[in-house]
Amino acid sequence: AIIDHHEVPLGMHSMARLSLARLYVDHHHPHKALILLTKVSKAFAAITDEIQGDAYTALDQPEKAEQAYKSAITALPVTSPYRRYLQLKEANIGVVP
Repeated sequence: AIIDHHEVPLGMHSMARLSLARLYVDHHHPHKALILLTKVSKAFAAITDEIQGDAYTALDQPEKAEQAYKSAITALPVTSPYRRYLQLKEANIGVVP
């Protein structure tokens, strides 16, 4: 597996962890996703925070989900259209803009 292989290009481990973490959330294993996300490079902060928000939402922890989504939004450039998508995720857990 890429996650365990030592001779892969920089960033591939993190990208593989992010993909697997998203699968864990989608398949009702948010705790596993949160553990896996602790090993992702800071270069992927916005995506990591978004998936953490999704995991906390799945765990019915809206305060932690809100913090994670806000952190993801902050990590993105102000002009990024992805910020709006994250704001919609916030709205889905009851955060008022």
